[in-house]
Amino acid sequence: MADVYEDLLAERLAQNAEFGGPEADDVLAWTRWLELIDKHLDRAAPSKSVTARRYAMVRVAALAVAAVQSLDRQWLPCARCGGTGKVDQHGEAYATCRACLGHGAIRVLRFGE
Repeated sequence: MADVYEDLLAERLAQNAEFGGPEADDVLAWTRWLELIDKHLDRAAPSKSVTARRYAMVRVAALAVAAVQSLDRQWLPCARCGGTGKVDQHGEAYATCRACLGHGAIRVLRFGE
């Protein structure tokens, strides 16, 4: 039996080679990620063979991993509050972190944005 994690890694590498890797992934709109995943979910229909359904689901999983990796490259925890949105003011009540405006993350700006 094939190892699903090996298949997932192989699919991620193939997707990177075919579609341009992180540079291409990071410019995709979130709705495009959902469209791509939905397209491959359709290919996993019960009327398909088990092999075709498995391959489609490996592609879906690899696309989901690529989307998460893209998010991780674009958003980082705030260095000031560690992603909590709260900063201790000398042992007193927490204040909203002004670096991340309380949402716990700051956008990593790419050159040219």
